[in-house]
Amino acid sequence: MGESMPEHSAASDRRRALRLVTASLLIAIAAAGCGKLHLPKMHMPNWLWWKKPPPALPLVEELTIVSDNPNAAGEKFEQRRDYETLVLDVYSGGAGAVTMTRRDPDRPWPFHFVLRFHLSAVAVLDVTGDQRLHMSPGTPNKDGLVVVEIPTHIYSNTTDKVRVQWSPEGAPPPQEVSPAQP
Repeated sequence: MGESMPEHSAASDRRRALRLVTASLLIAIAAAGCGKLHLPKMHMPNWLWWKKPPPALPLVEELTIVSDNPNAAGEKFEQRRDYETLVLDVYSGGAGAVTMTRRDPDRPWPFHFVLRFHLSAVAVLDVTGDQRLHMSPGTPNKDGLVVVEIPTHIYSNTTDKVRVQWSPEGAPPPQEVSPAQP
């Protein structure tokens, strides 16, 4: 009789431990299901297969761009269309000026027009269309671009050309010489 007592006690202890583990698991599952207990989210690095970057905007040729700079060899202009916005990327070594006209005169000017300068700074910017905009955009943003959105009142559907002048220094860019009117 003395020998069966420890076996009974061991089996009872195992059952008690199993009930405790089962009850703990059920409480944990119920709490997790109710939203009271949640595990911290794992931080996953941005690997190539984890999250794809957005596709680049396609290049378009909507405007004819003529550089007024005599040293225009280092200048490059890329036009990109994003729905109603035309983005003009300006790659230039310094001060410059361009005249833009529409390739198709029957097509209207873009609703939104954005200039992105790939320069260290743009101190002075002049945009001339139906009206004139003179501003100092300043230093680049976190992407290294000086971004300027041209207000829509500067140009209209009747505007023949839009002239843009910029300078990274504080001096104003060279002014266009207009013929004297009689």
